[in-house]
Amino acid sequence: MGKLFRALASFVFVLGLIGGALMDLLCLLPLLLLALGVELVAMYILASIFVSPEHAGTVAVVLTVLMVVFALIYAWAEDHQDQLF
Repeated sequence: MGKLFRALASFVFVLGLIGGALMDLLCLLPLLLLALGVELVAMYILASIFVSPEHAGTVAVVLTVLMVVFALIYAWAEDHQDQLF
């Protein structure tokens, strides 16, 4: 009976962790979308200086995607810094 109770408690604990992580993501999602929107507008303004206005939107999206990819790679490298070298 003790092992069953311990397994059930562990299962409820894991569900609580998953629920907490989902709530954190749900609370941060509007801020992340706002940051991406501000970055996209900034990239559009920057791109419109160097390319024609017809192509500035495409360049802005490409630059924003590259910025997000580099940010994710940087975050991954920070977490695995001790394993890289």
